[in-house]
Amino acid sequence: MGIPMMSPLASLFLALMVALCSGAVEKQ
Repeated sequence: MGIPMMSPLASLFLALMVALCSGAVEKQ
């Protein structure tokens, strides 16, 4: 997206956010 160096970190952050969102949706 922006900085290639941040790609790995951004990918991990995105995965974590998606997992959190999934967990919140499952709770409801």
